[in-house]
Amino acid sequence: MRNILRIFKDDLVSIKNHKSALVVAIALCILPSLYAWFNIKASWNPYSSEATSGIKVAVTNDDKGTTLKDKNINIGEKVIDKLKANKSLGWQFVDKETADKNLKEGRYYASIEIPEDFSQNITSIVNGKIKKGKLIYKVNEKINAIAPKLTDKGATTLQQSISETITSTIGDVIFTVTNEAGITIENSLPQLEIIYNKLLDLQSHFGDINNLAATADTSADKLYSLLTDAKDAIPKIENIIDTSISIGEEGKNLINNSKDSVNNIASTVKKDLNLANDIASQISSVSDKIINGLDSNLDNASAMIDSLKTKAENLKAVNNSLINVLQKINNSASSDKLQNQINKLNTVSEKLNALTALLDEAKTQITSGNIPTVELLAKIKTIADDISSIITSANSKYESDINPVIKGIISKGTDIAQNTEDILKDTKAKIPEVSGLLETALKVTSSGKGKIAEVKSVLPQAENKINEIIGRIQEIKDKSDILDIINILKSNADERSSFLADPVEIEETRIFPMANYGTAMTPFYTVLSLWVGLLLLTSIFSTDIKRENDYRAYEKYFGKMMLFMLIAVIQAIIVSVGDLLILRITAFNPVLFVVVSIFASIVFVFIVYSLVSVLGNVGKVIGIILLVLQVAGSGGTFPIQLTPHFFQVIYAYLPFTYAISFAREAIGGVVMSVLMRDIIILLVYIVIFVVLSLLLKKKINEIMKDFSEDFERSGLE
Repeated sequence: MRNILRIFKDDLVSIKNHKSALVVAIALCILPSLYAWFNIKASWNPYSSEATSGIKVAVTNDDKGTTLKDKNINIGEKVIDKLKANKSLGWQFVDKETADKNLKEGRYYASIEIPEDFSQNITSIVNGKIKKGKLIYKVNEKINAIAPKLTDKGATTLQQSISETITSTIGDVIFTVTNEAGITIENSLPQLEIIYNKLLDLQSHFGDINNLAATADTSADKLYSLLTDAKDAIPKIENIIDTSISIGEEGKNLINNSKDSVNNIASTVKKDLNLANDIASQISSVSDKIINGLDSNLDNASAMIDSLKTKAENLKAVNNSLINVLQKINNSASSDKLQNQINKLNTVSEKLNALTALLDEAKTQITSGNIPTVELLAKIKTIADDISSIITSANSKYESDINPVIKGIISKGTDIAQNTEDILKDTKAKIPEVSGLLETALKVTSSGKGKIAEVKSVLPQAENKINEIIGRIQEIKDKSDILDIINILKSNADERSSFLADPVEIEETRIFPMANYGTAMTPFYTVLSLWVGLLLLTSIFSTDIKRENDYRAYEKYFGKMMLFMLIAVIQAIIVSVGDLLILRITAFNPVLFVVVSIFASIVFVFIVYSLVSVLGNVGKVIGIILLVLQVAGSGGTFPIQLTPHFFQVIYAYLPFTYAISFAREAIGGVVMSVLMRDIIILLVYIVIFVVLSLLLKKKINEIMKDFSEDFERSGLE
């Protein structure tokens, strides 16, 4: 131990006594931090709208628009309006010629052209001759490797935005028609009520008329007056009936025009059921993987629980949407079969709440470093399977229990509208008969008391006609279904078109959020800079003792290592503290981040120093090769799954993998099981390289001596 400390002391004295050595040592302490800071700052927030708004993308709108249901529509103009408010890319609104010219010359990265028949093709879904609308997207891939990816994303986002606009616009037109139908039918109900009340009033006159006819000797004048009032009411009733028939015909036509809308609702319900079925199957599948994951990797199980919880929330949103739509439909239809499916979906909601609670409990246990109990996992698995089974059952009943009820709504509305129209026309046909009978009664009454017997014979016929008409109208009034249909048809058109455009809302929860892209990249660039610092250090400072000595191999190994260790620790402190104070990265545990950097740097000293100490120049080459492999194969930038198979194989054996993961724990948030895994594996690297170095250093140094001397004589070192 004394000799080890003596070697270390001699190195420190040499640095102190030689200014050039001191300057180099100081430079070596600082250089790695500059490498990290410049790279982190350069990637601080490259995907912010502030940054990407400088990427110019030409937009050309040649859309001539179209007419849909007497409503002028220009999807292209709506797209342009949306893009003007969108700052994600540098949209340039120019003509086609300018766009093509600047794209080829590299002034624009991409261009998007909206053709003249865009709106016409898009709205073709309404007339049945469906033709998809096309956006013409061009990209200049020569300018930059990353820019096309950003413009591709912009084009995809634009396509999605347009799809939502189209669905909402067409849905708005269709639903507006149904809305008008509901309002029109509703407006006709007061007219029907007026007719009904007028007829009741007329009916009430017959009691008085009959009584007066029985006492005609004293009441002829009064009888004549009542008959005159009844006769005068007839034209008013006829006018109201004519108006009601006109409104009824319009309502019937509007209901027929609403069939496409109802079909759209049916289609949306089917799509949501399919989506719910897919998510439910995924939930069941992931629950199996969680149980298997706990046996092999607690961290993977934690991530899968997060994934399962997200899927459960998504399913809950879709499920609640389905319940709301189907319940509104069944308020009118009163179908036992449909109610049974709604009850199933309500059961799914209850089970999803229970599943979420169990997942929270499992996540808490894993975060505490414990394995969830078998009973808890069994409950999760059972509920997940139940949800999948119920949704599958509901989906399988769509054609038999759901679709017929939805389509029956419009059929029922048509029948009611037709029945109302028939009754009103029948009423109109019978009113002249009543009027004729009353006219006869008036003439007879005016002829004198002796004719009262004839009046008595005419009045029952008129009264029977009125009673018959009242009975027919009562049939319509007693149909409560018509009110339910009106409520469905006249519900808010904007809300329904918005629902079609975006039927599912995603509630996002960020687990271990990163403040920005630069913070997320800090673990990689910090760890990378520490390795680069060690490579520089071993390239400038010797791992061997030049002066004559009789030190043993292990004394030389540890003695020279102490200087490398000291400088490496200083490098780690400077780079990590600078990340926090100069760049102001956001770290969950700043102190732990500094400790992580120091620990990673010490591990790298044992690896790089050992390679160079034992193998000399060959060790330096191996250190550089390891650097290259680790940059690509440690998952520091892209997910390792995106890299070639070779890097996925070596991923688990690279020091960077665990050093970067360790740093991420300090910055993003600590999962104790992950933290302990990283520490243990990094300690294993230290043990392996120390043992191999002590066993092989002396022998390999002797073998490599001639090689090193020959290389020195070449004059290239």
